Amino acid sequence: MNQETPLIQTSLDENPSPPQIRRGTQSRVPLKVAIIGGGQACDDLLTLMADDRLGRLNLEILGVADPNDQALGMKHARRLGIFTTSDFLKLYDLPGLNLVIELTGSTQVREKMIRTKPIEISSIDHRGARLLWDLLQIEAEKQQLQQEELALEDEVRRHKEYLENIVSHSSDMIITTDLAGRVVTFNPGGERMLGYTEAELLGRNIEEIWEDPASRKLLREEVRARGAVNNYQTRLLAKNEQVVEISLSLSLLRDRNGDVLGTVGISKDVTEENRLRQKLIENERLAAIGQTVAGLAHCLKNILNILKGGAYLVNRGLKRDDRSGLEEGWQIVQKSIGRINNFSQDMLNYCRERTPELHPTDPLQLVRDTAGLVGQTAQAEGIELVVRGEEGLSVPLDPTAIVRALMNLILNAVDACREKDYLAPETPQVEISTRREEEHLLFQVRDNGIGMDRTVLANLFTRFFSTKESRGTGLGLPVTQKIVDEHGGQLHVASIPGQGSTFQIRLPLRKDQALIRETSKQ
Repeated sequence: MNQETPLIQTSLDENPSPPQIRRGTQSRVPLKVAIIGGGQACDDLLTLMADDRLGRLNLEILGVADPNDQALGMKHARRLGIFTTSDFLKLYDLPGLNLVIELTGSTQVREKMIRTKPIEISSIDHRGARLLWDLLQIEAEKQQLQQEELALEDEVRRHKEYLENIVSHSSDMIITTDLAGRVVTFNPGGERMLGYTEAELLGRNIEEIWEDPASRKLLREEVRARGAVNNYQTRLLAKNEQVVEISLSLSLLRDRNGDVLGTVGISKDVTEENRLRQKLIENERLAAIGQTVAGLAHCLKNILNILKGGAYLVNRGLKRDDRSGLEEGWQIVQKSIGRINNFSQDMLNYCRERTPELHPTDPLQLVRDTAGLVGQTAQAEGIELVVRGEEGLSVPLDPTAIVRALMNLILNAVDACREKDYLAPETPQVEISTRREEEHLLFQVRDNGIGMDRTVLANLFTRFFSTKESRGTGLGLPVTQKIVDEHGGQLHVASIPGQGSTFQIRLPLRKDQALIRETSKQ
């Protein structure tokens, strides 16, 4: 202790405190001032003297003298209620006068003032008045700076209190750390979230409350590289050892010079939110499974009922040796087997994720081949199939998938014509066309059948929704939509009840002819 004393003494000696300036008794004597010269200088001085900030100077203006009654200083003095006169000798009679300030700049006036003023009255000529003016200006500026400083300090204090209130009352957890990762601040929101008090965490390494400390190190490196990371999902350990899932926004904390001081993290507790989201996903999964199973059961039940009818006719034909009944029953069984096959194929196409296998394809020939598969059946029922298109095109398509999509649309169009009663001269017709439009290839299937109302249109692409009762699976259009999505295209539909429907498949064509969008996951 004794060894340190000289060091302290030396430090004090090297930085001596400034000497105290004592004010004499004369500083407490009020200055009763008269001004000789009522020009611009007098006006400025009166303006400065009238400032309340200079009240502590203990100075009072008693009178102003100037031969020009309309001089600026004279007018100003009269407005302030100060005595004015054209003869400065009359100023000496003012009660209590002890200082005269000459502002005329005239040597004659200065000499007359010196000769005539009473000895007990002090004087300052225009040169001394310049110094007084500077001192008063300095005092005024000092007062202004002090007021501005007080206002700034008050503003800083209010902003600090405002920010502290935000941190204190935030429901989110706000933590700041230093460069070593030690906790510097820990707000009440964090106390509620993790159960620790601020005192329990201050100075501790932040990684101690992370479930996976290694991930905190990786995050810190990412923040250093990018400056900030938002909505980072991670898990912390509460005081009771329970896991708390958070969404963290972490950024670098810098000083006014831009130097890094540490990090500031704002965390939201998403434990319950994640639990509810997971539960919702599970419920949606179960609902989808239930809907799928119900749809499958409904479709299979319809087909099985038809199979039972066909099997009954086959058995009856065998017992009665009735060949016509046997053939009728067998046709029903074969059609049911075909429906089961179509249903299975639709399910596979709908559920399987695949990338189109592109091959150079003539769109018009593809339409002709597809229409030919159902042309004889449609013609036998009096339904005309019309094919239109541009000759000579070759574009990359997955022909197997596109044929499947077009087949679904054509069969639906044929069914729509079957359900309508036509009045002459109108006859049932389905038109299948293809053409190129700038950067798109268009397939269109249009019929003049029964059409669809708003309710049917709203449910058109819903799984297992069908207007064909036992004849439909409700998967044709969803499969078509999926195939179009796999090609990066769009499927549009327009329909008027009683007048027909139009389906359009619009596929993108790029210069490289190979831009395919990610497989749909409907």
